[in-house]
Amino acid sequence: MQQSEILLVGLGATFGVALGLQFWLQRNKSAPPLPISPKSHPFIGNLLSMPQGNEHIGFMELGKQLNANMFSLEVLGTVIVVLNSYEDAINLFEKRGGIYSDRAVPPMISEPSLFYWPEFIGALGYNERWQKNRRLIHPWLHKKAAETFHDSQQEQARLLLQRLLVHNGNVDSEWLYGEFFLTLAGTLMRSIYGYKLENMQDPFVIEAQKAVDRISQAAMPTNFLVNLFPSLVYVPEWFPGAGWKRTAREWREQHRKVVREAFEWTKKRIAAGNHDPCLIASLLPHAEQLGLKPEEADDYVSHIAMTLFGGGSKRGLASWILANDTSIQGGTETTANVFIVFVLAMIFHPEAQERAQKEIDNLTSGDRLPTMEDRDQLPYTNRLIREVLRWRPVVPTGIPHACFQDDVYQGYTIPKGTMV
Repeated sequence: MQQSEILLVGLGATFGVALGLQFWLQRNKSAPPLPISPKSHPFIGNLLSMPQGNEHIGFMELGKQLNANMFSLEVLGTVIVVLNSYEDAINLFEKRGGIYSDRAVPPMISEPSLFYWPEFIGALGYNERWQKNRRLIHPWLHKKAAETFHDSQQEQARLLLQRLLVHNGNVDSEWLYGEFFLTLAGTLMRSIYGYKLENMQDPFVIEAQKAVDRISQAAMPTNFLVNLFPSLVYVPEWFPGAGWKRTAREWREQHRKVVREAFEWTKKRIAAGNHDPCLIASLLPHAEQLGLKPEEADDYVSHIAMTLFGGGSKRGLASWILANDTSIQGGTETTANVFIVFVLAMIFHPEAQERAQKEIDNLTSGDRLPTMEDRDQLPYTNRLIREVLRWRPVVPTGIPHACFQDDVYQGYTIPKGTMV
């Protein structure tokens, strides 16, 4: 590590320790204790207990060691509560959802001088913008509304099958993932923007995916020290070792540009009257009906569109594409991973593939491909898809929530601002 980086870490650690000490001193001593936690260390708290690899596995193992389905971690003044049981998740996120609907957003995404993408739905806290987004998008993500986009989904599925038929031999997983990604990107681009994607060299999809990849990188604590030591946000860009601030600025400019240009392409076609059916064309008049001014409607709809393309909500679009359910499960990259998991499941369980194939053949007599209209007549295939989503969830930890106010659950305190 270079001397300038050591200096930055030292500055950040100093502020982090100060914040942690302040949190400890200000805690209400009469309140119930935090949930059980692993061994804490001076200054750094439970930092050494944080999983280094697969978080969901690390948290499960830590819960087993503590013999608890709910436990807490304190890291440099931040309290984290981990829920390892379905019952606890339902009790807090649904039954007490009114105070657990906020988001714990890292500084790289929330600070205006850094990457700063507060409009990205996955980074929205429970505020006025979140509420307007929900009212705006909710009518278009249920089963009936999704039927509007069946044609583009079926078209891309047919194109995928044609490309797969060309390769009769063995293929590696990277090639297969690329084909799945192209199919899903094409489906979403057509459904959201009315844009026909020909290949993955298309500049639009390259820039869009670059922006989405970068928000994932910006959210990782280990990628940018400012996410661990928020006080580093005040370090000037010219300071030795602060090259990450220039990176953040360049990334911010890039994602602002692609969100604007992608939206404007569709909006111009709508104005000219030669657009294909797409989500943006439906959202804009709906935004006006909700009372949003034209500039405000453009802002909301442009960011919703990019979020849905990239899967900013970790619940994304997999079941919109796969199951046409009322929930949402993943965006382009997340859903491509679901398809890879499906292939893996069929390799491990050929009897399930055989049974699903038989059900489809019995319905179509082997004379045609199944369509969306056949879904209700394929109960086993539907259940198979849902089982794959359950078997190997591609986002097992979900997006962390944050608590709006102090709460007490099962005799334990969950302080305001806790990441859950």
